Amino acid sequence: MRLFSFFCYESKEPQELSLFGKISDIDSENHILTIQLAGEKEVKIMISQETRLTKLTPPFSSDDSPLPGTQFIPEETEISFSDFEEGNDIYALSKEGVNGKSELNNIESVKILP
Repeated sequence: MRLFSFFCYESKEPQELSLFGKISDIDSENHILTIQLAGEKEVKIMISQETRLTKLTPPFSSDDSPLPGTQFIPEETEISFSDFEEGNDIYALSKEGVNGKSELNNIESVKILP
């Protein structure tokens, strides 16, 4: 007598773990940033004490800009929640998938982009 076992594996779609957008609202009391993504979609990201907050700045001043096409590595400095301003372009990295969500709690890092 032969026994056969069949296994069913759930296929998972790849999950985006990051997002780019512009800060449209800041809730300082609750440490929440509302991010305007491409189009009309907004996402609220909750900043915890474990979230790494940084700002990327080019290694030159705006008066001394390099020629177009020049490659450079931006300087990264630690910041605090109070350094965020509405209109900042940001990059956020999540510990969980961001697809289709309107609120994110497990944010690993947030960077203000130049």
